[in-house]
Amino acid sequence: MSSISSSYNVLPASADRYTILEMSPEDVKRIEARMWPFRGKHPKTNEEWDQMEWNDPSDVGFLSKEESLKDVCDCDLMTLQQLGVTCDEICDVWEKFHKSREEQATSRYHHTPLELFMEKRKKGEEVPVVWNHPKDEKPFEHKPLRVSYFCSADGVQECPFGEREKICFSSNEECMVENKAGDWVVVSKLTIHMIRKHGFFQGDTAYRLDPTQFAKVFKLGKHFNI
Repeated sequence: MSSISSSYNVLPASADRYTILEMSPEDVKRIEARMWPFRGKHPKTNEEWDQMEWNDPSDVGFLSKEESLKDVCDCDLMTLQQLGVTCDEICDVWEKFHKSREEQATSRYHHTPLELFMEKRKKGEEVPVVWNHPKDEKPFEHKPLRVSYFCSADGVQECPFGEREKICFSSNEECMVENKAGDWVVVSKLTIHMIRKHGFFQGDTAYRLDPTQFAKVFKLGKHFNI
């Protein structure tokens, strides 16, 4: 298939799906504004919160102001089509992996923000971690993958697509998975929700989940499943 719109066949035919195809131009503009990095002052009173068009802005954001939500979604969905992978497959693989990690309960909890962790990692510096079980001596192994970073803390972030219902996720649960070749991805529950329900992998932001990179790490699709 050659048309951009046809790439949406990689999305689930779900009744609660809400993608760019179901949005009016006005809806798109409103949601794009919600996705921009928040640069203002967070309200301190209930009255100030109520005056905001959307009262759960993200400091990091989901989309840069220079990007178009439609262009980002279309580009990623065409990438999925080229990979031979669907949004559901990516989410199913991740949820199965995440469940296996939880069942073995052998991951490390970082109190270091992800951005600082990545900065120190690039410099080759050690980052202090807190183990959830004293007997654990190494990161969770799910050969050939391992969890090298996991953070879960207080705080929630609402899905910016919340036109039909308000859905919130832990804003500080991030999981970094890498293979032996050093390829890695960082995934959160909110990201997986947005991929499954909205076909949105995020734009040029710190928490974007690149579909090609995910397929490479988890060996999905016709290019990496060898």
